[in-house]
Amino acid sequence: MTPRPALPARPVEQVGVSGHRGASFELPENTLAAFRRALEHGADGIELDVALTSDGVAVVLHDESVDRTTDGTGSVADLTLAQVRALDAGGGERVPTLDEVLALAAGRAEVNIEIKAADAAPAVAEVVARHPGLTWFASSGQWDALEELLALVPGARVYPLTLGVAGPEHLRAIGIAAGYTDEQIDVEIERFSHLGRPLHEALDFAARVGAAGVSTWAEGLGAQDVATIHAAGLAAWVWTINDADRAEELMRMGVDAICTDDPATLLARRAAVAG
Repeated sequence: MTPRPALPARPVEQVGVSGHRGASFELPENTLAAFRRALEHGADGIELDVALTSDGVAVVLHDESVDRTTDGTGSVADLTLAQVRALDAGGGERVPTLDEVLALAAGRAEVNIEIKAADAAPAVAEVVARHPGLTWFASSGQWDALEELLALVPGARVYPLTLGVAGPEHLRAIGIAAGYTDEQIDVEIERFSHLGRPLHEALDFAARVGAAGVSTWAEGLGAQDVATIHAAGLAAWVWTINDADRAEELMRMGVDAICTDDPATLLARRAAVAG
């Protein structure tokens, strides 16, 4: 494949701010309420996670099980849509379908559809086809799922998810801070050790499949790393930053977008830095 032209660093005022699972500092993650709040704040984008129910419906939920984020228990893959919809995802909110969230965001914000379930690409392709006015891209640590999506939706923008320059010890610290149990953290570390491959591998994959960018963890990421991503002709979409000072550092590095649980604070910092 012909190498892409290098991308320039983004001016601070053009760095996107995306709501991680919506405005999840304020409202239950991955719910319509959280996504609405992010849009009300003026977020440039939202990030969501896609899982599949036992009857093959794409729903927006981060974990493999419903235990942490709802009042139910069990693997989402073992539950029907009706069973998932009966659960309380916090404050009376329900687990939304991908279709519902895309209908909310279409024409208002870019959507990062993170594919969690390895077999979810066909369902994602089917749903996005119903929203022609949507600006979106798909990211995933399941790089095979991104290749499958490209086969189903030629020309789709895909971003391989990568741990960037960080490692498992950083994942453990984040998991502890997020309130995960030791068992849940161990599962995430094992999953990311396999799926969240390092930055150089993500760049190689992106070049091979014609990806539009990389979705990289910001832990330890520096200006030279951002420059390397841009030199490959790829957008640098970074996650998940809730500290405004660190967000400002990344903005000044010229990343393309920052994902945050707290879009209101980062939007305010961006405005202040841009003057």
